[in-house]
Amino acid sequence: MTEKLGKYELVRRIGTGSFGLLYEAFDPHLKRSVAIKVCTSPEEQVRLRFYREAEIAGNLVHPNIATVHDFGFHGEIPYLVEEFLEGSDLDARIDQAGGLAYSQQLDYLIQLARGLGHAHAEGVIHRDVKPSNVRILHDDSLKILDFGVAKRTDAESKLTQVGNTVGTAAYLSPELLRGREASPASDVFAFGVVAYRLLAEERPFAATSISGVLAQILHEDPKPLRRIWRGCPRRLEAMVHRCLEKEPGDRPPSFREIRNELEEIAFETLGGGSVPEGCRAEARPFPDQDPGDFEERLVERARDLQRGGRRGPALVVVATARGVGGTSDRLESLLQEISRVHSGPSGPVPGDGTAPVSSGVREARAEIRALLYVGNFAELELVLRSHRETLEPPDVLTEIRTDLLDRLAATRRALAARSSHILDEALDRARELWHSGRSGSVRRLLRAVIPLEPTGGRARELLHLVAASSRGDGRDREAEIVASIGGLADRGRYGEAGKALRFARSLPGSFSGVGMVRRQIARRLRDDLEELDSRWQRLQESRERLAPESTGEPAADSAPPETREAELLAPIRRAADRGSPREALEALLEASRQAPDAQEIRALLEEIGELLRARS
Repeated sequence: MTEKLGKYELVRRIGTGSFGLLYEAFDPHLKRSVAIKVCTSPEEQVRLRFYREAEIAGNLVHPNIATVHDFGFHGEIPYLVEEFLEGSDLDARIDQAGGLAYSQQLDYLIQLARGLGHAHAEGVIHRDVKPSNVRILHDDSLKILDFGVAKRTDAESKLTQVGNTVGTAAYLSPELLRGREASPASDVFAFGVVAYRLLAEERPFAATSISGVLAQILHEDPKPLRRIWRGCPRRLEAMVHRCLEKEPGDRPPSFREIRNELEEIAFETLGGGSVPEGCRAEARPFPDQDPGDFEERLVERARDLQRGGRRGPALVVVATARGVGGTSDRLESLLQEISRVHSGPSGPVPGDGTAPVSSGVREARAEIRALLYVGNFAELELVLRSHRETLEPPDVLTEIRTDLLDRLAATRRALAARSSHILDEALDRARELWHSGRSGSVRRLLRAVIPLEPTGGRARELLHLVAASSRGDGRDREAEIVASIGGLADRGRYGEAGKALRFARSLPGSFSGVGMVRRQIARRLRDDLEELDSRWQRLQESRERLAPESTGEPAADSAPPETREAELLAPIRRAADRGSPREALEALLEASRQAPDAQEIRALLEEIGELLRARS
């Protein structure tokens, strides 16, 4: 006879935990498999955790959170009925031989951020985010488990976490270790630890004892991700390290921001459907799963995401599917569907709140938003013209204009981030090429990336020095370098001269002249400061002599004070924009003589005076 627990037929015991036993069971009414947690522990603290999980998780309904179906008692024994999840914990997926593909890593992080973001929106802090509490299903979808120590933001919790291990300790935030209350930022920190471990395949705080781990969390920064995995995109590395900041206020403010950042990274790095260089391209099915079945599940999930308007995650899932079976007509067709214009998800689109929106307006908006989302601005003008009559109402045009400006701003940010990433990579590569003696390759590389830096600062100065150092050998080469750096100093560009000096000292060989020019620049800067200090003193004395004679009344032919002050400040600003600090200071001194009572000029003088006194 089949053993029952309430109406549920127990199939087999599949595990144990601190709360008791875990069973696979069958619901005879709804004809589905379920998982049943049975709390057999007599400890009051464990039972309170069990009730808390039932109360909190039972009210969270989200695709990335395990669904609670039922709660009841068998005699005095409480049990919790959840959806039955086949798959493995994220721990096991990370440790799987061969590692995970880059697209899978992004996919898991986006899903985890979505699930935690929903919990936070419902006023729930998980407080125990770690890979063993994240289940990966056979279609690579993710579910967050175990809300036993979760806390509502509107209620005080007296529950404490029991049975801590090194694995759990490694995910605790610094503020929790200092005895402060948990906040959403605590989950953000734990998410950062999970993300670091997923991407680097090692923990950011990896001491061998609990005390060592806690000391690292409180006082040490983890190694930069790119030192462990050089293929990690810089923007992704920066986001993970922001999550791991020691102070809660320095972390991303919400999982919504984290999710948006991850989806933008996905579009930047996977927008063409290919995996960026240096990243793992081959996706991994479960060890006991047929790759063809895994690919089929991924395609189904990508189509569901696309139909739901979630194009970023859909793009990531398609990239994962390509990593399993390679390029195929079906996957290429799906990739094009996601990338090109379509009618968008059905459903009402809010209007001005006074009348229902017509189907024509709804379709036009969906088409335009799809274009904006994928950044297809070439077709946008044509679409706007074709829907000109439909989009005539002013409120509709205003809304579309706002969407367009938001998307353009996001595109500019993405382009700026990408340009900065390319420039950093190019400068690193240029230094490697220089040390290997390939000066011609260095010059070609630097000329190619100079347009990415509008001011031409780092790349242009590096090119200048490389060219100078390549014109001769020995003393001639040294003279060229010293002359280049000295020219920067003569023009008052001390900051750039300092950077050039640091680069010159990294060049092969030992140049005594480089040390000499460094001392010359230091003396010149000191002389300039002394001269400025002397001028400041003379100016103060002049102002003191002139002050008693001033009547406070403007001359009859003088301009209004604000106009006069703006005229005097204009040459100062022009000199500063040209990078000429000496000329700017002279213009400021002249302005102070002509308008000793102008507030902004006086403030600038006092600020410079404080700086000079601090340096003297």
